[in-house]
Amino acid sequence: MKPAPESLLQTCLFPGLEEEIVVYQAQRLAEKIVRRSVAAGLAGAFYLKEVLPRGGVREAVGRDDRDLRRALLTRCEEEAENVLFGWTIAATALEAYRHECFLWHIKGGAFGRLVSVDHPAAPEGGEWAACPECGQETATRPFFLREAESGDA
Repeated sequence: MKPAPESLLQTCLFPGLEEEIVVYQAQRLAEKIVRRSVAAGLAGAFYLKEVLPRGGVREAVGRDDRDLRRALLTRCEEEAENVLFGWTIAATALEAYRHECFLWHIKGGAFGRLVSVDHPAAPEGGEWAACPECGQETATRPFFLREAESGDA
């Protein structure tokens, strides 16, 4: 006996499962490539990776809560031929913040090769939103760095 079709439907197999963040593959940061690859008018997060002479690397993460393409285009420069970018697309500013936090943490956070050691800030109006990776609620240096700098550790 076959079950009724309605009994086979489920709204979600894993309702407590976190969203999957798709990070698009790194490409050379150039205006033509950004225009071809990143849709306009969408929020999202990105990372930049600059390959320095002698094999060094410098990285940064960021986001734009309204137009990721525009944010990346402002970073395109003729002399930046050794800069790569990867990106994510988000439906909302809060989701873009969550993606930026994810990228910040996987790139090593305060201990990685990131240009900025400051944790990403929540979007305007979303100051209540904690980082989904570490639970931090403000854009301050992690507590373990603040203690070491003040000489308390």
